[in-house]
Amino acid sequence: MLKNSVKYLGNLICEVSDEDSGFQIKTDATGENKFVSPKSVLVMSLASCTTSMIAYFAMNHNLDVSGMEVETNVVVDETSHKITKFIFDITIPHALSEVEQKKLVAVAKTCPVGQMLDPKIEVEHHIKCVG
Repeated sequence: MLKNSVKYLGNLICEVSDEDSGFQIKTDATGENKFVSPKSVLVMSLASCTTSMIAYFAMNHNLDVSGMEVETNVVVDETSHKITKFIFDITIPHALSEVEQKKLVAVAKTCPVGQMLDPKIEVEHHIKCVG
């Protein structure tokens, strides 16, 4: 079981602690960007999980993805303010075959964080190899 705790510091600022690692972050829901927004934490979690899944698969299949960069764009509905789509642009600075790239996209879709999302939310993965 994952266990986190949140301490409200006032003015829409929270301190979030991960009980397993002891790691702490502060979030800012004011829109003033003093700290990361709660919505950004969600996006970063999904991007990190996706990147880790690709790297884990690559490591076990002797594919070089070192230096991989993942840029995440999010589409938010203007009325409901809900996320409707995640777009991952994945850049790998090494040559990979089209078959290998398709395998990495398939693996990216298995990210456990992504599996927790509402299935109505679209998730796109685009891989570009520049090696």
